[in-house]
Order: sequence, then C-alpha cells, then structure tokens
Amino acid sequence: PRQESRPPAQTTSSAGITELTGATGKRHLIAGSFADLNSARKYAHEIVGEAGAVSIIPPFGGAANYRVAVGSFGSFSEASRNLESYRQRFGSGVWILKY
Repeated sequence: PRQESRPPAQTTSSAGITELTGATGKRHLIAGSFADLNSARKYAHEIVGEAGAVSIIPPFGGAANYRVAVGSFGSFSEASRNLESYRQRFGSGVWILKY
C-alpha cells in the first residue's frame, strides 16, 4: 500500500520559534546544542530577533541534546552554500544537521 507523506507535527510559538516534534527531511543550520529544553528555549529567545525564525529540534537517534536551528534548507548543497554567512552571524560553531 502507498503511504502518504504528511507534514511533520510541530508546535509554533508566536515569537517565531518552532519546536519540531518530527523529522522534516531538511538540512538545518545548528547554532546551539543543549542538554535540556529550557536552555534551548532560552537561547532561541535570545537569537530569534537576529535569526528571524528559529527551530528547536528534540533529541533523536541516540543524541541527548536539543538543537537550536537558525536556518533550514531542502538540500545539503543549499545548506552548505549558506553556512558561511550564518557562521558570520552566529559564530564559527554553526553546523549542518539532517532532521
């Protein structure tokens, strides 16, 4: 039987911060990684003005941390092309994660 693709479940706050609850298949540019959700939320609120839109990615695949994404792209090559500009804005530790 054919499976229909559905958009991921997510909860979005009015402050421009999206808390993802399922994989999107996109490549996200990660600006921070935190052991607990409250710390991730705090950081997201600190940078949302600069980022415009921020996503919080829950722990998955054996990882324990919540990640804060400042950009999301449909392909690795697109994320790679934008990586340097995001590093200039959010620090050299920005990296790409597929989720």
